[in-house]
Amino acid sequence: MRATEQRPGAPTPEPAPDPASLPRPKTSPDDRSGRERLARYVVAAPDLLAVALAGFSVPAVVLLLLGHYVAGLVLPIGLLGAAVAVAVVRAPAGVMPKRDVRLTLVALLLVVVWVAVNARFSAENVFATRDPATYNLTARWLMDHGSLNIPTHSRIFGPPTNSDATSAGFGSAAKGGILYAQGNHLLPALMTVGGWLFGVAGMLKANVLLGGIALFVFYGFARRIVGPVFGLVAMSALAVSIPMLYVSRDSYTEVLALLLLMGSLSLLHRALLTRRSIDFAAAGLVAGVSGAVRIDSTASMLSLLLTAIIIAAVAPPERRRITVTQLLLLFGVGAIPMFLGWLDVTHLSYGYYRDQRSHILMLFIAAFALVVVAVPLVALAWSHRAQAFLRSPQRRGQLATVLTVTVLIVAVVLWSRPLWMTSVAGDNESVADLQQQQGLPVNGARLYNEFTLQWLAFYYGWPALLLGLGGYVTLINRTLRRPQLTLVAPVCMGLSMSGLYLWSSEITPDQPWAIRRFVPVVLPLMIVAACALLQLLARRWRSVRGLRAGIVVFGTLLLVGVPLAISLPVRGLREEAPQLQQVEAICNALDGDAAVLMIDETARISYSQTLRSYCGVPTNSVKNVSTDTLSQVNEKVIASGRRLYVMATDPSAFPGIDAATLKPLSSVEMTRWPSLLNKVPTAPARSQVSVYLTTVDEQGHPVALN
Repeated sequence: MRATEQRPGAPTPEPAPDPASLPRPKTSPDDRSGRERLARYVVAAPDLLAVALAGFSVPAVVLLLLGHYVAGLVLPIGLLGAAVAVAVVRAPAGVMPKRDVRLTLVALLLVVVWVAVNARFSAENVFATRDPATYNLTARWLMDHGSLNIPTHSRIFGPPTNSDATSAGFGSAAKGGILYAQGNHLLPALMTVGGWLFGVAGMLKANVLLGGIALFVFYGFARRIVGPVFGLVAMSALAVSIPMLYVSRDSYTEVLALLLLMGSLSLLHRALLTRRSIDFAAAGLVAGVSGAVRIDSTASMLSLLLTAIIIAAVAPPERRRITVTQLLLLFGVGAIPMFLGWLDVTHLSYGYYRDQRSHILMLFIAAFALVVVAVPLVALAWSHRAQAFLRSPQRRGQLATVLTVTVLIVAVVLWSRPLWMTSVAGDNESVADLQQQQGLPVNGARLYNEFTLQWLAFYYGWPALLLGLGGYVTLINRTLRRPQLTLVAPVCMGLSMSGLYLWSSEITPDQPWAIRRFVPVVLPLMIVAACALLQLLARRWRSVRGLRAGIVVFGTLLLVGVPLAISLPVRGLREEAPQLQQVEAICNALDGDAAVLMIDETARISYSQTLRSYCGVPTNSVKNVSTDTLSQVNEKVIASGRRLYVMATDPSAFPGIDAATLKPLSSVEMTRWPSLLNKVPTAPARSQVSVYLTTVDEQGHPVALN
């Protein structure tokens, strides 16, 4: 479905319009047939999947906020929301070209294969160190509890002096005795659904499925810009790259953000063609739900605000009222899930909101400022002089030239930054440790933002980046010289988000951790832009026999072959496997009435919430523990009707016993993605984790388990 507009008299032919924009045939036998209806829904499937997910997510977040996130409510209400959303938006009318149907099925088949392969390598990230483990443990908690108010049960342990019930990603909420899970919670909520349906394995593999859906939705968007053939190339280029494998095999929110943002762009493209108000509402709904996934999705919404200002400004007089109404509908509907996402992070992630409040408020202030200036800007654009400027092909061409030169200058500045810039901020011990490990000059304040453009080249190669740059120039000229309003949103979002994150990635700079920041918008739209340039070249030289096919093959080798070759050395990497085996061993060793006290920092940080979520037991921690302290805690635990277990990853942490006599309950060697500064991962990192578990006697001496 190559959905772009065509100006009469355009110098080069444009793809056919979206079938949704065609008049609905009243008595067409083909249109009534089951086969034709199926064809319409096959072609519309990428858009409708995004709509269905958004329709499911809104009631899911509401139930989570109400503290009633249970399968008996979430599944029927969520499925009803998804069904209603799909029924209202529906597939477009008209007869679908067989080629579009076939290529959509090819895309679907590739996605199914991709999901099947990558599900084998899904992470077992339950040893909490970074964000994915937080989402996994949150989802596992929700499988058995309807609320994210996680009790510490500190009174069971006394609690002893200097005790700490927090762990990585789980801090103390404003309400005493309660822990919060950091961040927005839509991803773990959806992972919980996988857990309800298919157990823990389904929960841990849920993001792989979401990654496959995201790729299919991305194909649906890409084909609107560059046609279905190059849409397949774009989807494949993203699918085989390390960034996509990295975020999909583990529990990263970037996958869900990618799905929703690309879906919103596709639906907005469709809305501008069909002019159906319901399509604008659908685009707003899908975009707004991204705000319940990540707080920085608001930045992408700012680009949609800018898009709306441009669309309203160039609306012809006879369509101004309806255009403004539809744009207000877009943002009015989108504001609802975004508000739910704000409630989620402010009420269910107290400390995270406190820490990120300045960034969140900055985004909302920017959005408010855009809304304030929108009215005078649009009013100015509707003046006779401004309209004469906007309708002049010569003026639009001059504007396209100015924007092209600006983009090229910015690209040169970004490329040259390592020559004249060293970005620094506050000292970061983890960065200093990595520098020391790699033999680099130690400066923990380094941000490495001057290398962000090189980061993209690490995974796609410089030729792909040059194609992407040329593609943005192509899209700018298509947008302004034709003109094509359907391209305004992807161009605005692609350039604004690329400029924002390429200038300052706002993330710890180790690879591949840092590249995830570019997955939702920057990388996919760079790939689409590269395909737009290849598509232009293929059209220009289509009269030369075999050259068009050669360009497609060349583009496929460049955009798909290069990232595939880069990812092959780590194709089988599985994060933190077999960590789940160790967790199951711990749970099996604990009685049903167990209470576990962590006595070293690694155990507290990485395993406190793991045991709450997976084993269903209360945990707490104390550092530098003595036998007297253990004896006192043991008395409290026994008084509460439970049995005290003591756990550590370092045997020397146990007081009153020879560490050499302790044997680990479990010892596993885990594979992990390496943490590298300005390098591409080529092999897994490995780490050994041993867990020691004892009970205690009345005097507080550890007693080894039989």
